[in-house]
Amino acid sequence: MGFCVLLDCSTKTESSFETIFGHCNASSRFLEDSLTGNICKTPSRLKLLSQLLACDWLLEARTALWEIEKDMRYNQQLHQTVPGQILAAFQADLNLLRMVTSKFPNAQSRVFLYEAVCRLMAGAAPGPTQQLLDRSLRQRNSRSSLICGKDRSAQLAGGRERAAALYVACKHLPAPCLSSPGERAGMLEEAAKTLEKIGDKKRLQQCYQLMKSLGSGSVTN
Repeated sequence: MGFCVLLDCSTKTESSFETIFGHCNASSRFLEDSLTGNICKTPSRLKLLSQLLACDWLLEARTALWEIEKDMRYNQQLHQTVPGQILAAFQADLNLLRMVTSKFPNAQSRVFLYEAVCRLMAGAAPGPTQQLLDRSLRQRNSRSSLICGKDRSAQLAGGRERAAALYVACKHLPAPCLSSPGERAGMLEEAAKTLEKIGDKKRLQQCYQLMKSLGSGSVTN
């Protein structure tokens, strides 16, 4: 995924989170207006692809904010549920993504991924969440082409999505959901290799950090 909101340690304040959350909400409204325009006039393929990219950016940004806040609460030994307005905003953007992907069946894996994230945010049972992540990974493996059309672009997009699904599963699913103790390490290693191959350095560093925290083999960053 191409857009990731990561805050420096010195800027992890309540006001900075609220500011970014506000920007996401404003962007979501603009995107909704754009999608509403599709009803009145048949959109071009380029416009649909732009809307798909915007949905992906928004949901990734909201996911990153949630993960940062969750890590901060864990470090402070606070166990709070996700505020209703944050979850509702994520669900609203997820609905926008469903609208866009109705035109691109091959992009359904993104819906499965963010549906899984939404369940994680809500604290839902992990079993169905794992199934959504599995569906996301299976669809990426089975599809013969991506919406981008060009082979190189397809490989980059598919690799980034697959790495994201593996990372989410390793970081957030409870250990009993993974079939063996070494499965989490293997999944993280696969995600790291994919991210290194496509040149996503920021995501790669996140993956390395998670590998270190879980003691998953050697890290060579």
